[in-house]
Amino acid sequence: MREDPAVMHWLLWLSVSMGLSAGINELTRARFEYRADDAARTDVTGWVELQTESGRHKFDLTTVRVVAGGAARVWGTPIVVRELWLTSGGPDAEGEPDLQLFVDFGGAEPPIEVDARTVEPLLRRELPILPVALGSHTRSRARLPGSPTPWDIVEGTMIIRQAAPLSETTQGASWRIEGDLRMTLAEGKTRQRLSGPINAVLAW
Repeated sequence: MREDPAVMHWLLWLSVSMGLSAGINELTRARFEYRADDAARTDVTGWVELQTESGRHKFDLTTVRVVAGGAARVWGTPIVVRELWLTSGGPDAEGEPDLQLFVDFGGAEPPIEVDARTVEPLLRRELPILPVALGSHTRSRARLPGSPTPWDIVEGTMIIRQAAPLSETTQGASWRIEGDLRMTLAEGKTRQRLSGPINAVLAW
């Protein structure tokens, strides 16, 4: 059977278009570097306790870090990055953390400056959990006890209800925060909802 030249031309055009689209998407994709200190993962300063259908699960937390800057793009203006980065830790913390969250606080008006070092604009707001960190491929994920792999966090919110200032360190200002987390985990078509209190140190 002879191949139809028109069909072949259309398939070639489709292949080229898809390649161009992928290349343009890569060039315009925002990029931001997230720096993690492996040693800090053993320094537990807080906790979160999450209720699931099977019971309560407590995660030890390292100090919550503020990530502030701009995600650069080859084309287009940078994307504003204002996030809280939460990770679990402990004495034997190795490999991927059992809990990792990226919480967006970039919706404040007026916009929060990179070096603002204030917790006030974050208080008593529903801050959305980002499924994927801005300018990165790193996902918000949680691994519950007994699960061999972590589940993706597809939605959720964090509310900081109160914050008490701590003594300033070489890293800058810090606070003891208390609040609530709510999130939905997904593995394939299975969904699981978690919620509970958080007590942690936040450093800017």
